[in-house]
Amino acid sequence: MNFDDFIERPDMKHAKKILVIVPIYKNVDLIPGLFRSIAAAEDELATFDTKVLFINDSPDDLNVAAALASHLSYLPNSCDAAVIANEANLGFITSCNKGLELALAEGRDAILLNSDALLTPGAILEMAELAYEDPLIGFVSPRSNNATICNSPYPDRYRELGVDAAIEAHRYIEQFLPRMTYVPTAVGFCLYIRHLMLLEFGMLDVSYGRGYNEENDFIMRCNQRGYRAVLANHAFVYHLGEASFLLTQEGRDNIEEENRNIFIKRYPEYTRSVERYFNSVEFKAQSVVSGLIPDEDGRLRILFECSNLGRLHNGTSEFAKKVIKTFVDQFADRYACFIHCSQEALKFHGLDSINVLSQIDQLDGLAQASPFAAAICLSQPFSKQDLTSIARLAPVTAFVMLDTIAMDCQYIDTFDLKRLWDWMLQTTALIGYNSRFSRDQFRRRFDVPEDVVEFVAFHSVDTRDYLPQKVRLKGHGVASSMATPLRTGDYVLIVGNHYSHKHVRDTLSLFNQMENPPPIVVLGLHIEDSIIRASYQSGELSDDLVESLYANADSLLFPSHYEGFGFPIMHALKYRKPVIARDLPGAMEIKAGAVSSVNIHLFATTPEMVAFASTRPSWIEADNDKSDPPHDWDACAVALEEGLSKAIVTFQFTKLRTRLSIAELIGDEILRDAVPAKLLRASLVVKLRAVWRHPFNKQKRRLFRNTSIHGI
Repeated sequence: MNFDDFIERPDMKHAKKILVIVPIYKNVDLIPGLFRSIAAAEDELATFDTKVLFINDSPDDLNVAAALASHLSYLPNSCDAAVIANEANLGFITSCNKGLELALAEGRDAILLNSDALLTPGAILEMAELAYEDPLIGFVSPRSNNATICNSPYPDRYRELGVDAAIEAHRYIEQFLPRMTYVPTAVGFCLYIRHLMLLEFGMLDVSYGRGYNEENDFIMRCNQRGYRAVLANHAFVYHLGEASFLLTQEGRDNIEEENRNIFIKRYPEYTRSVERYFNSVEFKAQSVVSGLIPDEDGRLRILFECSNLGRLHNGTSEFAKKVIKTFVDQFADRYACFIHCSQEALKFHGLDSINVLSQIDQLDGLAQASPFAAAICLSQPFSKQDLTSIARLAPVTAFVMLDTIAMDCQYIDTFDLKRLWDWMLQTTALIGYNSRFSRDQFRRRFDVPEDVVEFVAFHSVDTRDYLPQKVRLKGHGVASSMATPLRTGDYVLIVGNHYSHKHVRDTLSLFNQMENPPPIVVLGLHIEDSIIRASYQSGELSDDLVESLYANADSLLFPSHYEGFGFPIMHALKYRKPVIARDLPGAMEIKAGAVSSVNIHLFATTPEMVAFASTRPSWIEADNDKSDPPHDWDACAVALEEGLSKAIVTFQFTKLRTRLSIAELIGDEILRDAVPAKLLRASLVVKLRAVWRHPFNKQKRRLFRNTSIHGI
């Protein structure tokens, strides 16, 4: 036989013969369910020439003997099953070894199955095939509702579910999981053991008495020769838990402690290996995937990550509150929506009025306890913490890029945003943009990976979406309680802030050069200037005050050199005020979609804008200049939902694992950055002094005599 023939041998692909070993001790009520689950696996049992051996370890219990005898006839004829009874109670380990000795003698793989475990269709087939996926696999356990390291990676609230509900919950997420996971150990409630392990390394160690840690000992014994245990993520066996091990709690605790002491002394590497597994990216990724399980109403849970939402008004907060409200209104039947922000910010922006939006104060520990299907940040990240905190919350994470100006204006970029946003593309599944212009700007600067889903959530250009319930329009006689900052209107409203690209001060300097400049009001920053009638620092201005500034203006001058969208344009249009702005692509997008856009006057230079504003342009009546309904917040929310749905449908576990790995590396860098230099220096001093004083290094002290510790 040549080598190629050898590696293609059928017996290298899966087991040919299996013995299922079921030790039973009292608890007769378990027998009916156990037999039904085995009978349901008839086809799988036949596939592997399987025998089932029930070992009655309670021979004095006549009810158990009778139940086993009567239920044996319920199994299909194709199932080769038998019952043997111990002459006396021998204990779990000795009973299992009787079956393992039979498997060894007949050349069979073995499955140890507790009497309180219920097989589900496909479990035996999946374990048997996975056992031969890797020549160093020696043991396989399925996933379960209650089996420690074998637990299905769903939240603890699912542990007490009944059989059908527990299986259904696992089926939702197993489709996203890899077929198998390497683990430091498996669990004896349902443990597949390859025949080679029995042949090479013997049986369970009877020094563990009545049980606990005997399977761990066997697995670690084999592992010292390189053989591994794996979890079959696409196999599920329900486990009642401890029902098959009838001991008092005190007796159980004593046995566990004694056996653990024996075990850890033999295999000190076990504790380290288990800790590594539960701290691994693999385990964290599998836990996060459980966010894709729908709730009891069939909805996916999504989180709007708005921790940056403060008690102030700006474009970012306006987008967040408008899109969240609209999204919840449209998709509450499909998604259970949550928001992470302070209670103060929630009330300040009126989001507390959305009844079906649940507010979350703290995210600490939430990812493991109850992950979401998606976590969406409605702005770009500005810190490493923004990336790491959201990465652990859901299998699908998203950021919405509003602009790139903070990176392009180098005096603003104190964060190294190029590096940060490169990381964002490696740690998130979904990227949104507030306009096509923002998307194009971002793509010019970054290579977006093919597996990252993109969407454009273009903001509403429907002026009706921006009108408050009560407004007072000059000359229109609409009642309002709105505070009016000025006695009369007829002023040019300039909107911006202190950032240079907003170009407010430079624009004012041109007005100052005129002989008769128009009255000016500035919204966004406080400026003392003789030509300014009033100015207002942005932030905590009331909605009424801001609305009145637009309502009573003569026109809007928006001189910014960069805007991803440009909310001031829409606020002016809703009050039928002419808009003078720079001919930016974002403004052009608004002009192309908004009704009455003939009133948006775009210019290339600031002098042109100032000159036109000084002519005091009038509103041009052109209410029906668009044939199609304008793009509104409903359409924006639909675009967000479509991107979200695509990211969920195309989700891949391997991509999530990679993203979490990168997020962990970023987290490590955060920790390094957080360690003060003095502490690092002090730590090094202690280490050097220890070296200096160690007797072994007396003869080497001269190497340090010319080293200045204080200079480190």
